Amino acid sequence: MSAIGPKESSREMMTQLENKGIKTSTCIVRKSPTPSSYIIQSRATGSRTIISNTTIEDITRDEFARKFEAEKFTETPISGSERKVPFQWIHFEGRNVEQAGDVVFFSKLFAERRGYNHPVDFLRAMRLHCKLRAALYCTWGSDGAACLQPSGEEIHAAAPQLSQVRDSVGAGDTFIGGVIATLLQGMSYLSSLEFACKLATCKVAQQGFDGLAEAMTIKNKNNLMSCANTTGSTNICVSKTE
Repeated sequence: MSAIGPKESSREMMTQLENKGIKTSTCIVRKSPTPSSYIIQSRATGSRTIISNTTIEDITRDEFARKFEAEKFTETPISGSERKVPFQWIHFEGRNVEQAGDVVFFSKLFAERRGYNHPVDFLRAMRLHCKLRAALYCTWGSDGAACLQPSGEEIHAAAPQLSQVRDSVGAGDTFIGGVIATLLQGMSYLSSLEFACKLATCKVAQQGFDGLAEAMTIKNKNNLMSCANTTGSTNICVSKTE
């Protein structure tokens, strides 16, 4: 779900998303142009500078609620008035985490801007501001990521060693997608953390996202996966990255 610009100017983008299996029926059309970003990337280091341009109005709470309710009635009834839950997971790109989500994601940049130089220290501080018994994740670049489980136990996963960074754009989103996919499969927090670190490393090792799933291979009986090209009830989720 996203606010997008006029249908005519957004048609090609929406078609590409649909071709990738991403449903766009919940998007909300605005008169303002679709938000865009210009990415300047260093060929030598893989680092990038992102210049974002958006004047579009964010989706309101009422608009979200209407779209969510409408989607319920597009599903085929199971029996009588019973219907399938349209979403297994709802993910918000948010800036206010207080009492917000069952799973919350933070970035290294977000933590460092608040004076933290270690993910676990940061997550323990943020625990006081988040929903009780929420699972908190924080990515830490080449040092992997950490998770503070609902029990309060902290866990860490290292990122696989990588000989060359080719494209880091979208690595954080890839990590989040890896966590969501594995938790929905019933995997443990540790397994989800390890899988997501490896998936994000696969992303960094290649240009774009095409073929990313194929770059992952089953490694062991615990369903942990590794990169082929490297070395070495509805849940509510909030991502806070800036």
